Amino acid sequence: LAGNCLKRTILAGNCLKRTILAENSLKRTFLAEKCLK
Repeated sequence: LAGNCLKRTILAGNCLKRTILAENSLKRTFLAEKCLK
């Protein structure tokens, strides 16, 4: 059970990283659009 908990924690961390990367990607897109205008 402890192992499963650890796996879930790692998966949650990966999910968080993906969210942060997605936000960074959005910011870059926004900046690129500003640059184009």
